[in-house]
Amino acid sequence: MYLQGQNDLTKEKHPMSRKVWTMPVPEAGKKYYGLTKSPSYAAAARGEIPTIRVGGRIYALPAVIERQLGQQQSDEDGDAAA
Repeated sequence: MYLQGQNDLTKEKHPMSRKVWTMPVPEAGKKYYGLTKSPSYAAAARGEIPTIRVGGRIYALPAVIERQLGQQQSDEDGDAAA
């Protein structure tokens, strides 16, 4: 029985619930690399966009992409300082 005024956990937002764990490959390709649909899937097939397969679908992993791009940026910054 649901009593009005009780703490309903289904309505609360958990801090991790805002984290995007996966996204469609074309969306990730566009957001992070400026690619359209077909080149996004091609990059994923080459392993340039980190993905996970769920059933028959393939999804990009934004956290991994962001970490890779961050490392590339810091590597480029380090090269510029040398």
